[in-house]
Amino acid sequence: MQTRFQGLGSAFWILVMAVLPLFGSSTTVAQDGPTVGMARVIRQQVLPGPELEVRPLDDRKDPLVVRIVDVYAHGSDFRYDIEYYGLEPGHYDLRDYLRRKDGAPQGKLPPLPVTIRSGLGEGQVLPHAIQTTGAPNTGGYHLLLTLGGLLWTTGALLFWLRSRQRDANLQASVGLTGPTLANRLQPLVEAAAAGTIQPSQRAELERLLLGYWSNRLGVTAKHPSEALAVLKTDPTAGPLLEQLEIWLHRPGSGELVDVAALLAPYRQLSPDELAPSLAGQGTPTP
Repeated sequence: MQTRFQGLGSAFWILVMAVLPLFGSSTTVAQDGPTVGMARVIRQQVLPGPELEVRPLDDRKDPLVVRIVDVYAHGSDFRYDIEYYGLEPGHYDLRDYLRRKDGAPQGKLPPLPVTIRSGLGEGQVLPHAIQTTGAPNTGGYHLLLTLGGLLWTTGALLFWLRSRQRDANLQASVGLTGPTLANRLQPLVEAAAAGTIQPSQRAELERLLLGYWSNRLGVTAKHPSEALAVLKTDPTAGPLLEQLEIWLHRPGSGELVDVAALLAPYRQLSPDELAPSLAGQGTPTP
């Protein structure tokens, strides 16, 4: 019986010795390091000297990303929980990613080696980097927009120029076809001859005649009586002024007068020659 138990004990220890290497192999694999992109945390790592922080990344393509999760005081030193993950497989030292928080030289730290393993299987390779190229031609859309804008601007400018030209032509047409001095005088002279002229019409008649001839003969600077005497002696201005004096001051004392003949010298005058009379310049009533 005792021999039987001894045999069983020997078999048990043989089995234990056979299994232990398997557990040891599993632990070794775990210590090999994480694969690319997988994070791992080193806990309670004591590092001598003042408090440390992670050095800012100098390049976004840095192959290892390190972060200090927690910091604990440990006498004159500090304990750290350090998280890291790799972007490329390889062997790295976490010391290269740390610096003193006060900005002083780092000092001597113990090595902190880590390994990042590739997640690709045997024979697999990394994909090619994405290469950016220019946008494909979309059929000249931007060119069409540019041409459309230029055409619209040109059309608007031409329309504006034509409008200005049309306004100028209209003003010139109005100037050429505007009322002559004879047109303005005729209804007023006829009313004076008939003795039905109103005070406002009389004032306008005097203003037109005296204003026009005073400017035409250059007597605007003379005394009104002197200017009127000069106007009456003029062969063109005199007849109508003399007749006007009879109609206004001695109504009914004259013979019938041909109004058309009196106004004949004024029919050849352009509207521009009428402007000074319409400006209100003239001499007192005769």
